[in-house]
Amino acid sequence: AGTDYTVTWKDASGTTVASITGAGSYTATVAYKSEKYSGSATKTLTVAAKSIGSDGITASVGTLTYTGSAQTPKVTVKDGSTTLTKGTDYEVSVTAQTNAGTYKDAITITGKGNYQGTRKESFEIEKMQMTNLSFEVDNEGGTPMTIEYGTTGNYLKGVSPSDGAFTYGLTKDEPTNIVDIDKNTGEITTKGVGTVWAYILQDEGTNHGKNSV
Repeated sequence: AGTDYTVTWKDASGTTVASITGAGSYTATVAYKSEKYSGSATKTLTVAAKSIGSDGITASVGTLTYTGSAQTPKVTVKDGSTTLTKGTDYEVSVTAQTNAGTYKDAITITGKGNYQGTRKESFEIEKMQMTNLSFEVDNEGGTPMTIEYGTTGNYLKGVSPSDGAFTYGLTKDEPTNIVDIDKNTGEITTKGVGTVWAYILQDEGTNHGKNSV
């Protein structure tokens, strides 16, 4: 090239390009210019877009934690060590989810520009770890945490945003001659006078981990 002929490349829109830089259709025009050669020739070259599901292309999906609001994960796509650009190289389609759980194949990544095809990815919303469990004593409107001997209708009551089941009882080594506590309902039966320490355990719920107080 340069002495006997020149080569000009054009893309599919007819624009002259200095080099082939991405997927698409390109036309090379060879123009002869020496005394030995004359005329011209053209040749079309098609560069196929790479499949977004090819080996070497990886997608990393961020893990979420339950917040009570609908959310979608962050998706990063790489071709080897090169991070691809969302909107230029691919698009992401995913429906926001609220509850904790694993959403299998819920993400669709669609190739764009130099990439084609689709791939599926899963994402997870982890359960929120509980830190705000408290309890109250229902004493027919009486003062919380104080129960008068001989009264009825006393219940320990776990309070938290989780739907996990509660278990109630006396902490280890507490005297058993003051109250009985039903482990399933939290109902308190007074047997004597004094002070005791009680516990509440809460199982894992739909969107929350275990908790205790």
